[in-house]
Amino acid sequence: MFIGGMGCLFAGILLVGEYVWQAVIERWGLPDQSLLFWLSILPLLGIPLIAVGSVFVYRSARRSS
Repeated sequence: MFIGGMGCLFAGILLVGEYVWQAVIERWGLPDQSLLFWLSILPLLGIPLIAVGSVFVYRSARRSS
């Protein structure tokens, strides 16, 4: 359960970070900001993955102590 939680946590952080990099930082100052919308699926998947991963890691750490 700990390994699965860490995997979910890592995948969620990766998805949210990729959104920030691709849609926000690389497009800063450009007139076309449509990627803010089209890539919004990344944080919509990443944030729940972070939440699920955090719960799994917390529960497995709590059981082991």
